[in-house]
Amino acid sequence: KNKIFIDRSDSSSPYNQIHNNSEVKEFLLKKGFEILKFSILNFEDQVSAFKNADVIVGAHGSAFANAAFCKPKIRLVELRQSDHKVSLDNIYEANDLNYKIWLLETNKEGKIFVDIKKLETYL
Repeated sequence: KNKIFIDRSDSSSPYNQIHNNSEVKEFLLKKGFEILKFSILNFEDQVSAFKNADVIVGAHGSAFANAAFCKPKIRLVELRQSDHKVSLDNIYEANDLNYKIWLLETNKEGKIFVDIKKLETYL
């Protein structure tokens, strides 16, 4: 399976940043995920990553607009801070994706914390 994690740790946006990003990446690498930073990919590579993916995990961000290019029924897990109102559900539903939007509270630094054991249940 082609599994990708969208790492947006280099984003200038303070929203939907993962507090334990290194731990999440380490866990997903062990599960066979490829770590991608969409900020350094050209448009064609971004489309290709989503088009060929079987599983996609990442914190909410503009990269998820590429879900429009996904095959139906792929598994997508979007991590989103609970007070963030922007939604891409309509894209996920239009492409018949098996998606989970995991709403997470922010910590004192304004970042979300991902419980690895719970993440594993979503994969």
